[in-house]
Amino acid sequence: MFTLFIQIFPQNITFRKTIGTGSCNSVVQTDDNGYIAVLNGTDNKLEVVRTDKYGDLIWKNDYGLFGSLSPSVVKTSDGNYLILASKKVYSNQGNLFLLKINLQGDTLWTKTFESTECELSGSLQKTSDGGFIIYGIVTDSITINQVKKQVLFKLANDYTTEWKQTYSIEHLPTFFNLFAIIEYGDGYAWLTNKYLTKINGSGEIEWSKAIVTNQYSVAKTLDNNILLVHQ
Repeated sequence: MFTLFIQIFPQNITFRKTIGTGSCNSVVQTDDNGYIAVLNGTDNKLEVVRTDKYGDLIWKNDYGLFGSLSPSVVKTSDGNYLILASKKVYSNQGNLFLLKINLQGDTLWTKTFESTECELSGSLQKTSDGGFIIYGIVTDSITINQVKKQVLFKLANDYTTEWKQTYSIEHLPTFFNLFAIIEYGDGYAWLTNKYLTKINGSGEIEWSKAIVTNQYSVAKTLDNNILLVHQ
């Protein structure tokens, strides 16, 4: 079950609600101070829920998708919401899938990243140029018996693909959703719990350094260095 837990510091907990049947991977606040969250439900079925500012359920939809690794939601510049998930193509293969919805949960448009390989969702983040960067993995099947590669997509602000790069599984995190990427220099600093990797603005690797301890977050400091947070 997903528990929406909101705490306003320095006060006590404002509310705590249990919603849905799965684990929450991503949540954003809406313009009316409520929340939209994406969940991995039963059998990795994607669930999208909207609550009011008190955590009370307004609607819940599944859109016929599955969450696979870590479905993500971000708020777009036009006040709508973009969701990254996966869509089953054949009985045992999936593709990365974008779904744009409005506040009422209506589907505005969808986009499938077609591939001859099984590519499953990992993370979706906004970039400073108004575009997005998508992380996923390439597997043998939707059951993820074997991971073959990792993949990054850079999207423009009109959602067209600017570039796509694939990477060896040497950079694969132990837990697939342990992933973070920040804009750094002329490209990005990309973190898994095994490596910190610098890629340029086209997604090509410039350097990669092994990290011994499990890393959970990465940030750029004011003096243009990189701060890592680990367990």
